[in-house]
Amino acid sequence: MGLGFAIPSNVAKTVYAQLKGGRASIGWLGISVQNLTGDLARAFSIPTAVSCLVITQVAPGSPGALAGLKQGDCIERADDTPQTDAVAFEWLIRNSEIGSTVQLRVRRGLGPTQTRTVQVAQRPQP
Repeated sequence: MGLGFAIPSNVAKTVYAQLKGGRASIGWLGISVQNLTGDLARAFSIPTAVSCLVITQVAPGSPGALAGLKQGDCIERADDTPQTDAVAFEWLIRNSEIGSTVQLRVRRGLGPTQTRTVQVAQRPQP
């Protein structure tokens, strides 16, 4: 049995152009997110009627930390687009221009939503 992987052509073209310039740019906020589940909603006191992504980790000193994001915050929108798919959100950020900003509508627990402006940084090298 063979195994194959596919890279979307638009992603390949973008990375190729960046590598020709010397380095690929990968956007980073310094946060990890997960799709909201019933268990996560209960653990972080998020109303079950809310559709969002839950922040599960915030790197110290990262753009997300500097914007005041915290573990357990619920991201409802990014630049007015509803967020319910963690993989799609990660691709959105990875493909954002370094230095650009993202407006996140965030809910903390049962509190009201807040808008946080986060500047996209270059992902640190491992």
